[in-house]
Amino acid sequence: MSKNGFLFERESEAPTELSQAFEDATVDAYGEDEKLSGLFYFIAESMAFPWSGCVLGETVSVVGAEMPDSDRLGIDLVVEKNDKQSRIEPLSVEMLLPYREGHLYLAAHLLWKERA
Repeated sequence: MSKNGFLFERESEAPTELSQAFEDATVDAYGEDEKLSGLFYFIAESMAFPWSGCVLGETVSVVGAEMPDSDRLGIDLVVEKNDKQSRIEPLSVEMLLPYREGHLYLAAHLLWKERA
């Protein structure tokens, strides 16, 4: 498993796929804020919600994504368990197989944030 929690069946393809997802989401972006906006838009619009994830060993349903109040380069995932919703940093959520459509945009965001 990579540091950001996403597995790739063919590790050699992962950098190319992530680079392409990042490029697609940020092609017209100038500056960090616009890159974040592009990535958030692609995550919110392209990712097939809900999907199953694991947080601290517990299975949760990831039902959406939101911009956080405190992290300038971050995106929060909205997770649901027992009819309660919480916002959580994506690095704390392990995506369970099969990966959902649009997951590469989330992985690209995590990699970009890690490097920023």
